[in-house]
Amino acid sequence: MKPPIVIDSNGDLYIYKSVELAESDLEAIDVKNKEYVGYDCEGRLLKIETVPKQRKVLWGLFKPVLDHVVIGCAESEPAHRDDLKKKLVQYLEKVAGQEQAPLNATLSELLEKAAVFCGS
Repeated sequence: MKPPIVIDSNGDLYIYKSVELAESDLEAIDVKNKEYVGYDCEGRLLKIETVPKQRKVLWGLFKPVLDHVVIGCAESEPAHRDDLKKKLVQYLEKVAGQEQAPLNATLSELLEKAAVFCGS
């Protein structure tokens, strides 16, 4: 898995510089409701899931179990490059206009342009 990480939430894109940033920002309830589709910068589909994690609060007196978001690879080879490129073009057209989303742009060029609007 190669950053940046792109998360699609029903057409709204979020670009994260690292997996850790994406995991800490995504809502576990939204992951459970399958509201996210994730890709790495090469177009590799990502698996986004939750795992229970015990957390200490109030000096360790309480240890509630909360869901933690975990992102991993769903495939070893990037087979969704065209899907990611299409989503980036659609997103850029929506937020910046068609001139910012040329169809002949490379995936890395589109990622760079989109990061201006949705990077973190």
